[in-house]
This record gives sequence, C-alpha cells and structure tokens, in this order.
Amino acid sequence: MDDDRKEMANRLFATLTAMLEDAAAVAAAGQSSRANASSLRTQARRLQSSIAEAHVLTNAIAIILADEKLSKRSK
Repeated sequence: MDDDRKEMANRLFATLTAMLEDAAAVAAAGQSSRANASSLRTQARRLQSSIAEAHVLTNAIAIILADEKLSKRSK
C-alpha cells in the first residue's frame, strides 16, 4: 500500500474511533433510568446519525483498500 493511501486509511480509522466513542457515550446516556421518552428519542436519532456517518467512513476505507487490491492485480 502506498504511503498516501495508508495515511488516509489511518486517518479515517482515527476519525471513526472518535465517532464511535461519542456514540458509545450517547448509548450509555440512554440507559439512564432518569431519561424521559423525548430525551431517549433524541438520543436514538443521534445514534442513527452516528451510525450512518460511521457507515460512510467504513465504505471510504473499503474503497481505499479495494483500489489498492485492484492495483496489485494489474501488476
């Protein structure tokens, strides 16, 4: 893998890690027995958004790595 692709994949993984840590905090807050229905709905929407964003990043990582795989096959 060339250095630019590796660096990009590493940065995307770092971003993904931060996003998932934030999502875990939201999920933990949703476990509170003090949370009302409105708060839980808001937290659920935040999680849905985080999951969608994480999906985009994992797709980007897969594309970066797939391109590398294809370039190896053509050599």
